[in-house]
Amino acid sequence: MKLLYWLNEWLSLSEEEQQIRLPLSGYSLVDNVYIRYQLTDINKPLLFLFSPSGTNVKEQDLEPNFAPWGYNFALQQQVNVIAFQHLEVSNWFRSYALTDFLEQLTTLLTPFKCRLGYGLSRGGFAVSAFANLLQLDYVLLFYPVSTKNTHLVPWDTRSSTELAQQFNWDSHYHDKDLGKAQGYIIYDPENEIDRLHAARYPELAHMQVPGMGHGVNTKELDKLDFYNQVAAQFVHHQTIDIAQFNELATIRFLKED
Repeated sequence: MKLLYWLNEWLSLSEEEQQIRLPLSGYSLVDNVYIRYQLTDINKPLLFLFSPSGTNVKEQDLEPNFAPWGYNFALQQQVNVIAFQHLEVSNWFRSYALTDFLEQLTTLLTPFKCRLGYGLSRGGFAVSAFANLLQLDYVLLFYPVSTKNTHLVPWDTRSSTELAQQFNWDSHYHDKDLGKAQGYIIYDPENEIDRLHAARYPELAHMQVPGMGHGVNTKELDKLDFYNQVAAQFVHHQTIDIAQFNELATIRFLKED
């Protein structure tokens, strides 16, 4: 893949030369996952994004300027970004070609000292499953699915779990593996399955928002604003102001009510 070849050559340069060779932008297709990236400054965070369920795109519908979930948001934050977009309805980033690509990619990104991961639902699964591999420092997860391995989460009885059984949930990267990553998990405490998945992330700071979980229409503007305001703070500071978060959550909850 072009990105891997370029990074392999780029890594051999001095830090000053590495910065001069940036920016680098482009897109590629690895099996059933579309990848778009923009690397601009080794002194800024590198943000990994994985798309959530409900953002399905068909390969034949991809255009040269197609932006994966969260990509334009990341550009607005002026950070480095590598975004992964699934291309099938039942796609849990379980492709061997993808994991092989990630195993090579992570070794070529050592100049980027701050690595972040951000994902919702299925995207939250991917962020937490690959966090250790990608050597993420901080993660922000909105109501993530920790795994679809029914031996580990027998209480996840959603229809998506049955569909997901077409994949091997005992092989590599099938469960959350945060490694050294710290960060936040935001979920609906009133959604039992979301709450049980969240309980599998004791390493993260738990932030509860009633109504902010599965079953939410992520196209509703006020909820997107909530996600983006929280995510922007996380991306820039790697922390979230709890008082401000509670205020935003209260406003969003009152709108919902």
